[in-house]
Amino acid sequence: SMLNKSDETLTHGPAATGGAATTLTHAPGTGTGALVDKVDWEIGDVIDGKYEVKAELGRGGMGVVYKVHHREWDIDMAVKMPLATLVSDETSKARFVREAQTWVDLGLHPNIVQCFYVRELGGVPRVFADFVAGGSLKEWIRDGKVKPRAGQPQDWAKIIDLVIQACDGLGYAHEKGVVHRDVKPANMLMNEDGRLAVTDFGLVKVAGAREIEGGAASSGGP
Repeated sequence: SMLNKSDETLTHGPAATGGAATTLTHAPGTGTGALVDKVDWEIGDVIDGKYEVKAELGRGGMGVVYKVHHREWDIDMAVKMPLATLVSDETSKARFVREAQTWVDLGLHPNIVQCFYVRELGGVPRVFADFVAGGSLKEWIRDGKVKPRAGQPQDWAKIIDLVIQACDGLGYAHEKGVVHRDVKPANMLMNEDGRLAVTDFGLVKVAGAREIEGGAASSGGP
């Protein structure tokens, strides 16, 4: 399991500990490797010897999303960096981390994008989530992979299946006491096999409902 792999500066959320919420939420100054103090990452950077920046997935009203490859875990991750104005002092940083932590603490569910941890690098807390390669439901609708609009040939079986998957993920979160606040196709990411996963829990409360175009753990928005 990915969660059983160690990261020397971080522990993980409930799925790693059998339910105990021992995730390290705020780690100022952690990491001594190269570029740990760099704020704006660039493609080709290797941060702290482990996060290889592969692409910028999105940039907008809330921040920037990067695709990185975790060299030690050998997985791709989506890293969400908030705008400096959203974390301009220790109080706002703590608020961002606290709200992002609600996503980490949800743990594992097949219809929720997994959030591994929050880590401060370059003086900015960053959210490290699973990278989902299939794009967002918004993009699937745009590209005609799903056709929910009137006047189009309808694949009701697919539409109902996606609605049920979204409800399963949101229902699980509600059972944990977490309300999403910004449910929309851009915040639902798709695997190529048609599995839907809801993303960006907790982050809307921090920044309001300003959408970023491009990827929460793909191309969906931080």
